[in-house]
This record gives sequence, structure tokens and C-alpha cells, in this order.
Amino acid sequence: MTRKERVKNILLYGGVGPDNYEMVKPSMTKVNRTMIKTTSAVATVLIFIMFMSAVILEESGNIGRIVHTTAFIVSCVLCVLSNALIDRYSWLVKPMLYTAYSVFYIYGILVGIIVEPDEKTVLFMVMIAFLPIVFVDRPLHVAIVTGSYIVIFIGLCFYTKTGIRLIGDVRNALAFGFLGIAAGVIGDYFKINGYVLQYRLKDKNKRLRDDSRIDKLTKMQNRNAYESDFYKIAKRCEESIGCIYFDVNGLKNLNDNKGHEEGDKMLQYVASQIRRHFDEEICYRIGGDEFVAFIIDPEFYEIKNRTDDFLAEIVKRGYYASVGWKIHDIDVLNMKDLISAAESEMYRKKVDFYKQVGYDRRRN
Repeated sequence: MTRKERVKNILLYGGVGPDNYEMVKPSMTKVNRTMIKTTSAVATVLIFIMFMSAVILEESGNIGRIVHTTAFIVSCVLCVLSNALIDRYSWLVKPMLYTAYSVFYIYGILVGIIVEPDEKTVLFMVMIAFLPIVFVDRPLHVAIVTGSYIVIFIGLCFYTKTGIRLIGDVRNALAFGFLGIAAGVIGDYFKINGYVLQYRLKDKNKRLRDDSRIDKLTKMQNRNAYESDFYKIAKRCEESIGCIYFDVNGLKNLNDNKGHEEGDKMLQYVASQIRRHFDEEICYRIGGDEFVAFIIDPEFYEIKNRTDDFLAEIVKRGYYASVGWKIHDIDVLNMKDLISAAESEMYRKKVDFYKQVGYDRRRN
């Protein structure tokens, strides 16, 4: 990467590249949403204090009261809108971000140019030093927005001020502006890189978690997940819980006659149909050819219909499974008894199956 490309990467994407930048935009939006609401609320209180000070002390005249009053009303509107809308409409975060910049910068400029023209401009200097580090945005955008208002302020200073006050405000605007832009660019660089690192750590932890909970062959949750979730599932129920116990018939016979690859294909297909017909989050492969699924607050015919649909689907591929299921009320629930009852029912179905097809297929 050339120097020009590195600079472009930093200014546009915080040094992480376009793909990573897009990846962490939701995190940036979330932070900006919070900061817009917080900043607008704090600014509303501060502007109100300045407004009351101007009214009580009568130190800024009518024009000052107009500026403070207008700023207070606009800040209140921004505060109300930010709390009422941006949680519901994430696309509003970026427009309101730049609106917040504009409102606070313009207020600082008006106070320094119109309300207190003979005093040092303090408020605007605080704004240009502070605001760039509050929000998270493309570093180039932070520099452009802040730099634009610095140029506007300096232009108005040449139009309204003279002598030492002009020199002092121009000098301070350049100094604080450079400080604010540099802090904003550097801050955004580290924030965006931090979000990328955080995202990668979460992704890594998720992969590690998935590796420990997901059966690689069937992509279904494994026995480790089953044992971890065993007692948590009942807490999601209000009235009852259903347990369905599956055992794939003929796996050993298929492995012996056609090879383990065909046996794996059968398990994969059966698992995919279990996930399809039942809640994937609470379906588990607990043994070589055994699966368990739960249903939260089921109806009797709901389990029967789902089970019948599942069996009809796998039969189309020439596969068979024995399925047993039971429903227990939460008030009298014992999870181990529920599993045991469903398993016993499954074994009864399995015995019936082999009686029908012949004992030579019992080797499963």
C-alpha cells in the first residue's frame, strides 16, 4: 500500500479498510445514537443556564436573549427528536449527527460574534476542541465539518472584529481547531480499530462456542450443548414442555453395506429434517444416531403433526427413524423423567419397526 493509499484509508475508513469499516458501522451507529441523546441533553441544560444568566444579569441585551432562546429551543427539539426517533430509525443517526455538529458550532459562533463580540470567544473554542472526539465518524468528515465552521468563524471575525481581539480569536480558532481535528481524527482511528478488534474477538469467541456446542457432521447442537441447556429449557415454558426422542434405524447396516459416507449422508439428512420441522435452537444430537428435540408449550396434535411430517419426509429418501414423544406440565415436571418417558416410547416404536421389517435389520 502506497503512502497516498494509507492516508486515504485512514481518512475514509479509520485505517481498517472499506470492508472492516462496513462491518463495524452498526457499532458506530449505536455509539453515536447514545452520544447524540446524551450531548443534546447536556447541551440543553447548559444553554438554559446561559439563557437564565443572560436574563437575570441583563448582560447580553435583546440580541443575546434571542440567540440563547433560539439555541435553547433548537437544542430542546434536537433532544426530543433524538430520544423519540433515532432508536426506531437508525438511518436518522447520521443526519442528526451532523445536525448536532451544526447546532452547537453555530451557537458557539453566534455567542462569540454577536452576543459577546468584545470578549474572548471561549464557547466556540470549547466546541471545536470537544465535539470532534465525542462522535464516531469517518475522520475526513470530522475534519471537513469542523474545518468548515472554523473557516466561517474566522471569516466573521475579520468582518466584525479588529485589533488584538481579532488576532486572538483567529489564533485561538486555528490552534483549538487543529487540536480538535487532530484529536478527532486520531480518536476515530483508535475507536474504529477498537470496534474491529472487538468484532473479531466476538466472532472468534462465537466460533469457539460453536465448536464446543455444534456437531460438525450434522450442524446440529451436540451433547455438550444438550447437557448445558437441559434445565434452562423448562424456564422458557409457561404451561408445558414436549420432548421428542429420535433414533435413526439401520445406521450400522448402512455403514457395513454401503460405507460410512452413506451413513453420514443419512444422518445429515435426518438432522436437517429435524431442524426443519422443530425449533433448531432446542434440537440436539446426543449420540451416534440419537437426537432430541423440545417444544415449548406444545399442543398434542402439534407434536403429532410435526412428527408425522418429519417421518414422511425422510421416508421419501428411503430412511427410517423411531420416534417417541411425551408432554409434561411444568407444575409436575421432572426433566429426567420426561426424557426417559420419551426414550422409552421411542424404543417401543423401534421394537415395532423391526418386527415389521425383520430382525435381520436390527443391526443399527
